[in-house]
Amino acid sequence: MSYETAIEIWLRLNRARCPVPQSQDSWRGNTPLPSVVAEFYRCLGPNELFCFDRMPMKHYFPSLHNLHNLQQTFDTRHWNPNWMVLAHEDSNAFVVDLETHAIIHVKCGAQQLDKFCAFDSISEFMMGIGLLDEFLETPGDDGLLCDIFDENDGFHNDCRVGLVKSLSAVISPASAEQLVARMFD
Repeated sequence: MSYETAIEIWLRLNRARCPVPQSQDSWRGNTPLPSVVAEFYRCLGPNELFCFDRMPMKHYFPSLHNLHNLQQTFDTRHWNPNWMVLAHEDSNAFVVDLETHAIIHVKCGAQQLDKFCAFDSISEFMMGIGLLDEFLETPGDDGLLCDIFDENDGFHNDCRVGLVKSLSAVISPASAEQLVARMFD
C-alpha cells in the first residue's frame, strides 16, 4: 500500500495540518496494533487532525496515542469484530476492516447498522479526504470559498457536484455521489 499520493495532497493543503508519521510505540491499546493501522500511522499518521473546518460536521483523525480512546467513543457491540475506528464525523465513524483493509462509513445511532464501503484502502481514504478538504478550501472563480450550505436550500448543488468530481479522482463517480450524500446531507 502506497501513501505517496496522499502525502502529496496533504502537503499541498497546509503544512501546519500535515500528518506526522508516528511509531507503533505510541499505541496505548490493550491488544496489539493491527499491522495495516501501524503502517498507516508510520507512513501518514494524523496527529489530532481536523478536516472540513467550515462544515457543521468536522472530521477528526486522532494521533496514534489517542486512537484507543476513539474506539471507546462508539458502541461497537453489534459491529464486525474486525473493524477499527480511524476517524469520526460527529457521531458517525470511518472504520477500517482489518481483513479487507476497506474503509467503511458507519452512520451510528440508527436502530440498524447503516454502513457503506466508501474506499478500498486507507491510502485511498486519505487521498479522498484530502481532495475533499482541498476543494472546500480552494476559492472558486469568484474568489470565494465554496458556500456549502444555505439557510433555506441546505446543501448547495454546485458544491455537491464539485465534491463528487474531486472524489471521482479516487473512487467511482457512483460511489462518490453516495458518499457525499451520506456525509453532507
